[in-house]
Amino acid sequence: MRRQSRIAPLLAFALAAASGCSDQATQAATTTTRVAGALPTPSLPKPAVSIPGALPTQLVVSDLIAGSGHAADAGDTVIGHYVGVLSADGREFDNSYDSGTPLEVTIGAGQVIPGFEQGLIGAQQGMRRQLDIPAALAYGDRPPSGGII
Repeated sequence: MRRQSRIAPLLAFALAAASGCSDQATQAATTTTRVAGALPTPSLPKPAVSIPGALPTQLVVSDLIAGSGHAADAGDTVIGHYVGVLSADGREFDNSYDSGTPLEVTIGAGQVIPGFEQGLIGAQQGMRRQLDIPAALAYGDRPPSGGII
């Protein structure tokens, strides 16, 4: 019988750019608020991701660098760089630093795995946070084809 492994990724996400809206009135009236604007290259170096001693069983959000300003919520769009590694062995499966193109995610739109989306709630401009995502909020026993094995 083949043993199924549960895929539990760890993500470090950095919001490192200026706000995309010009003033508070614009932000309040806009359904999609840009918490951070896109950068041609990351302003923070690619982080090393800390591997927990055991596979996560619930989402763990750790703020590594504090941010400021608007805290992201459902409907907000956040833009930032990320590094994804597997918690089982620390192998990097994806990152946006190498391409220099940040990821843009609208919270609540289902564009990324649930744990990543939930972990972005409360994110602020300039912050770096690590998300330890359990398999149930990631890929479970069915990893996508390609980079995650």
